[in-house]
Amino acid sequence: MEFHQLRYFVEVARQKNFSRAAEVCHVAQPSLSQQLKKLEVELGQPLIRRDRQGASLTEFGESMLPQALLILSGARNMQEEANLGKGAFMGRVSVGAIPTVAPYLLPKLVLQTMQLYPTMELTIKESTTDELVAQLREGSLDFALLSPAFEGDQEMVLDFLQEDELLIVLPTAHELANKRLLKLRELNDFPMVLMKDVHCLSRQSISLCEASGLKPRVALESAQMETVVSMVEAGMGFSFVPKMAKRIFEHRDLSFSSVAPSPVTRRICLVSSKYHSLSPTQKAFRQLVQDVLANE
Repeated sequence: MEFHQLRYFVEVARQKNFSRAAEVCHVAQPSLSQQLKKLEVELGQPLIRRDRQGASLTEFGESMLPQALLILSGARNMQEEANLGKGAFMGRVSVGAIPTVAPYLLPKLVLQTMQLYPTMELTIKESTTDELVAQLREGSLDFALLSPAFEGDQEMVLDFLQEDELLIVLPTAHELANKRLLKLRELNDFPMVLMKDVHCLSRQSISLCEASGLKPRVALESAQMETVVSMVEAGMGFSFVPKMAKRIFEHRDLSFSSVAPSPVTRRICLVSSKYHSLSPTQKAFRQLVQDVLANE
């Protein structure tokens, strides 16, 4: 088994395409395919399923991917530790965040990172929970700011950061506006505005309503929190807004209330894969996130 064979295998898993994987690895596609065939022969089972649509992992390939990632990340960490200067964290860190977290937590985090570790190479991605978890699993993302629970969380390390209250948001013209506490059933005759169901906030909102006996009539679904809030402000319906976002929207014609009889919260965690060996730079970033965001 050769180190470069594992790298080719991981890249095919990420790209789901032999040609794109070969380009990323700077090798001719026939050579990449040949090396993967050799690896499969040595392991005694096929790793990759080849078809006209591209490439996908076999069940055996899925089971081998975490181990390959652990080997590759461990080797990379050895190289970084060998090159590490005095306190100069020059490695790469990639972090993702869901849209209902990214605008409210990432700016402060990025600013602190740039000030404390100016040589750290930080990249940011905003996407849905499912997409970020998939990228954590395949090793193309180091960390993600997520709100559990989510599918695949048993393969992840979850570092709890904070509880974030979900607030009911109404237009100020609504008869229930400005009430400190609101029972969801009081909103039974008022439509609801939601994020699209690929976003965890949408699923959390629907679950919250159903648990309270409210059957929401959804008037609009949007991919953007700004659109949701603007439609609420226009009188189209009510919605839920994370408390961390309140300061961004509180100057608008909106009213924010806690859910009665007791506030409802979501957990915010820094998530990484159990099968990803953290480099010194990534460990430093992880600690920084905990220092800056934990119980903010």
